Amino acid sequence: MKIAVANLKGGASKTTTSMFLATSLARTGARVLLIDADPQGSALGWSEEVGLGSGDALPFTVISLPVRDLPKRLGQQEGYDHIIVDTPPGYPDIVRSALLAVETVIIPLSPATVEVARLSSTLTLLQEIEAQNPVGFVVLLTRVRKGTNSAKQARATLEALGYPVLDTEIPLREQFGNSYGLVPDAGTEYDAVFGEL
Repeated sequence: MKIAVANLKGGASKTTTSMFLATSLARTGARVLLIDADPQGSALGWSEEVGLGSGDALPFTVISLPVRDLPKRLGQQEGYDHIIVDTPPGYPDIVRSALLAVETVIIPLSPATVEVARLSSTLTLLQEIEAQNPVGFVVLLTRVRKGTNSAKQARATLEALGYPVLDTEIPLREQFGNSYGLVPDAGTEYDAVFGEL
């Protein structure tokens, strides 16, 4: 399966979602390629930090391809069960290219009201490419604060608009925020995401 993790807004947990999802899939025995399509190279930088001094290694491959011809480039990537594309914020041409190359899009979204309102630019991009690639999408609520109503309210708003929202929610947790440069932990909520796709 080819999956893009996309949201045109920055700070939406795209790279964290990509890295944890790739780890979850790889730990099932799947061969996983993570493509860092972000010119900032967050996923690639994360992968290069892993193991410095500890000898640890990611259970999947990370390459950088921040290009506008991802459909062609993805067609050249063979030998993988799953390909995950970590997309950049603020580069609609690269994100559009990624959306044209995949089967499914995961849109990570913090449940704040302003985040839900800013989702429209990503959804507009999905509508623009629909004739070329009618890709399915799901919203993944991330940075959910325990004991608050924000996730319930965001879910209700999104579902009222007809947007598919995964049952799985990713909590706001230090484990995720402090995982840069480490092999992502197993047994997190991200393990349930792929089962819902």
